[in-house]
Amino acid sequence: MLGLGEIRTDSKPGDMIGRRAQRALDETDNMPGPLRQCVHEYGYAVVNSFRLAGVTEPRMIHQVMREIWEGPRQPTQRTGKKGHRPMLQKLDVLLIQAECTISAATLVRFLWDQNLIIVPREPTQAMVDASIDAVSRMGLVSKTEKHRGRLRFALRAAVETFWPHLVKGA
Repeated sequence: MLGLGEIRTDSKPGDMIGRRAQRALDETDNMPGPLRQCVHEYGYAVVNSFRLAGVTEPRMIHQVMREIWEGPRQPTQRTGKKGHRPMLQKLDVLLIQAECTISAATLVRFLWDQNLIIVPREPTQAMVDASIDAVSRMGLVSKTEKHRGRLRFALRAAVETFWPHLVKGA
């Protein structure tokens, strides 16, 4: 039995880290599928902290993580439009937690340069308004071109709302 201050001479420098990692992998492998998916989304340390606090229900873990990502909820702590942090700050928090070496602005710019964007699953009012406005700007066009134009305007409205740094001066 080792006492405080005693040094082990029978182990290699990386053994302790290797054992911890192996234990975490073994524990993750023994978790039910939905809880294991939480580990893949949020990391072992986060899910293990929830488990130690008695929270083992994946839906509860998802809810708490969404609240954390959303940011402060008291009116005096809110920033940005309608009391929410700008989307870039929310994405930055997620990327930092995932130990990514790029910023949210870099990721969004990369996607933009690849002709991709992140938009809401449901159209916002600005997107709907832009789509309706697009029709009034079009002359006689094919049905395909009409839909393509409306979608283009709606997506542009979403970018202006969520990623304004992409369209300023563009």
